[in-house]
Amino acid sequence: MKLVTILVLIFSLLQESYQTHCNSHPLPAGNSNSAPIWDDEPVLIKTVKNGKLYQVGNKAYNNTIDLLHVYGTMYEMGEA
Repeated sequence: MKLVTILVLIFSLLQESYQTHCNSHPLPAGNSNSAPIWDDEPVLIKTVKNGKLYQVGNKAYNNTIDLLHVYGTMYEMGEA
């Protein structure tokens, strides 16, 4: 019974490690990223004790991303 358990454990670990590696390559005729780089200054939306919320992008086109900057201990960052 121990041998079967050990073999199952080994095979499951091998399968897991095989799945975590990328086994493919990018296609040579793949699409390139032609999106422009946003170089505008982030707009400060909200500030709390251990973090700041910024917004980047263009509101006129409804194309924005929220950018969160947190600092402190892990607990403090999660609390922010």
